[in-house]
Parts: sequence; C-alpha cells; structure tokens
Amino acid sequence: MDRISLSRNGKRPFEFYGRHLAEYAPVKGLPLGVFSWKLDLYAAEQGGYVLASALEIAVPARLSLASAKTFDSAQDLVKYLWEGDHHCVEPPMKLVQMAAHDDRDLRMMLSPACLENGLPAVRPEASMARRREVSEDELFIPGLEPAMA
Repeated sequence: MDRISLSRNGKRPFEFYGRHLAEYAPVKGLPLGVFSWKLDLYAAEQGGYVLASALEIAVPARLSLASAKTFDSAQDLVKYLWEGDHHCVEPPMKLVQMAAHDDRDLRMMLSPACLENGLPAVRPEASMARRREVSEDELFIPGLEPAMA
C-alpha cells in the first residue's frame, strides 16, 4: 500500500494508505465553461474507497476545485456514482468498470454484461441501493383527509 496525499482546494491535504484503482476523465458531455474534469478511485488500506474529483472551470478566470469523498463499501460507492451529479452527461460508472478488474468487491457489484461489453449496468441488488423507502410521515400532508376506499 502507498501513502496517498490529496489536496482539498489547496487546503490541508487528506492523507491515507491505499492503492490507486482507476482514473476516469469523460470524453464528452462537459458543461460550458468546464475545461477539464477527472475522477480518481482509490482502495483504502483500512477498507472502503476514496473518490477524488478534480474540476477546472472558468468563472471568469480559471479555477481548480478538488475534493475527496470516502465510502465504507462498494455498494455505497456505486450508489453515489449512479445517483450523483458529476458535472457531465457521460456516466462515471465507467470508473467502476475499470476498477473492477483489480477489486473483487466492485467486480461483484457489476453485471457480467457490464464487465464484458462495457455497459454501465449494475447487478439488480446494487441498483436496489438507489431506491429509498418512503415513510408514512413523508406522505402525510397536513389538512388533507385520507382517501376513502
């Protein structure tokens, strides 16, 4: 395992022990004003994953933004990449596809078609992470009577 140091917007670095799994830079779909965008995925020595994002934008001068986010499990990482807003049209699930060749936990999250054909598809149990149960409290709207059957 290597000692990895990531900068967070020029502030105090985020350091951990781990190994680099994959790098992903979208080839299409970047919004207007974005010069470059890159994701790096690391496997942390103590378990879990670190996703580092670097985005360079013009507002009106060039500004570089960097962030690092940690995930406890492969399922949490896949859920975040599947649902998140990642500054581009092209889905960053390709990052997981590349990393899955070296990481067993990520490989288990992907469908065989995803690994063989490069399709951004996950196993049904992984995509279930996207769905959230809605409680009765969230459905309750004050002042409305329940519908009578």
